[in-house]
Amino acid sequence: MKKSLKIDVINRQSRLMIRPEEIRKLACQIIKFEAKNKQNIAINICFVDDCCIKNLNWRFLGKNNATDVLAFENSDLKNKLQADVIISTQTAVKNSKNFKTTPDYETRLYVAHGILHLLGYDDNNKQKEILMRQAENKYVH
Repeated sequence: MKKSLKIDVINRQSRLMIRPEEIRKLACQIIKFEAKNKQNIAINICFVDDCCIKNLNWRFLGKNNATDVLAFENSDLKNKLQADVIISTQTAVKNSKNFKTTPDYETRLYVAHGILHLLGYDDNNKQKEILMRQAENKYVH
């Protein structure tokens, strides 16, 4: 079976300049090395503001706050990945000041984090969080 990969970058905000080709390149690099049994992959990576991501966080996860990244898988087949990664650039700007990074670094980190979640990484305990941070650093630095 032939593999297919489609990465769409959607910009629904005006706070940061988004470079779709760089985002696609990062996403493809992560998928190339991390997507083990997925033959068909289609991911929408959408950049939004805090208001939008807060609404999605409430609607789908019952959390009434803005967050940095949300990842939703829509697949029903084992070898297929169809998903959305939603990223708040407003949170990226705030976090870049708090962590003394850049908004570009933060958005790249959120892209990596969201895709890694979709590919089976988790950060719900210390050991898994360490593995996820190592993978993020591998792709973002």
